[in-house]
Amino acid sequence: MRAILRFRFAWSSLVAIGAVSTSAACSSGDSTGSSGNSGGNTGTSTSGSSGSAGSSSTGTTRSTGSAGSAGSTGSTGTTGGTGSASGTTGTTISFSSTIVPIFQSNCTTSGLTCHGDLRVTTQPQQRPYLGPQPGATVVQSTLMTIWSGLMVNSAEDPSMPLVSPGSDTNSFLMHKVDDTINTLDCSEGDDDGECGLPMPYSASILPQATRDTIRAWINGGAPQNN
Repeated sequence: MRAILRFRFAWSSLVAIGAVSTSAACSSGDSTGSSGNSGGNTGTSTSGSSGSAGSSSTGTTRSTGSAGSAGSTGSTGTTGGTGSASGTTGTTISFSSTIVPIFQSNCTTSGLTCHGDLRVTTQPQQRPYLGPQPGATVVQSTLMTIWSGLMVNSAEDPSMPLVSPGSDTNSFLMHKVDDTINTLDCSEGDDDGECGLPMPYSASILPQATRDTIRAWINGGAPQNN
């Protein structure tokens, strides 16, 4: 009976030892499996990270700005006009306060025998009336009479006006004061084919500055201004 009890005790011990061994082995296997799985997971994670690094995108290229348009060329200024070769042009000179006083001082002192009496316009040898004698008041109506009497053709040279506005070379008055009447043809005039004497009559030729003032008035359009 004792022998049987010892056998059972020995068998129970062996069974218990086997169970412990089996449990330890299973735990070790599970641990190994976990380690394997963990290793597998680690491998997968590493592989994924590599893939992510490989798929990084390339930056876009910046566009180049367009070239600015060239500025337009400035326009060329116009060339100024050429003045008359025979005198100053474009200067406004007063007929009443500049031209008529010249006439009065140099052409009207002898009254009817010169140009200082309105009746000279009706004489056989017609002459222009150039104003009253020096010192007399020249009213507006007289100014108009003087100016109108200059805008007609000369009696000595009917082909040429006494004053041609804008052209001193085509004005008989300027040839008279410049003493260039010998260049004209007065064969059709009322003075026996003569152009008469230079002005002022029986006196020295007017100073150049005075003649140029008359010239400038004519070339400026011979205005009947104040």
